[in-house]
Amino acid sequence: MGSEWATYLDRYLLYHGRLQRYGTQSKRRVLANGREENNLSPVEDFATLDARRLVLGLDSMVPRLRPGTLVLKE
Repeated sequence: MGSEWATYLDRYLLYHGRLQRYGTQSKRRVLANGREENNLSPVEDFATLDARRLVLGLDSMVPRLRPGTLVLKE
């Protein structure tokens, strides 16, 4: 239930031009070299993102990102 709520809320917030709360949404980007990567869509207060995710039983986001970036690991 927690993951569905987080996904719904994040989509709603992004649709209305606001920052997502739980980091469930990303955008695929094509680089100049043709390679593709997924970038985490803008998130409200990134420093407390994992704490908010934990409350809903979601996994930590930090290990899923390339170090020092908002790019999701493959």
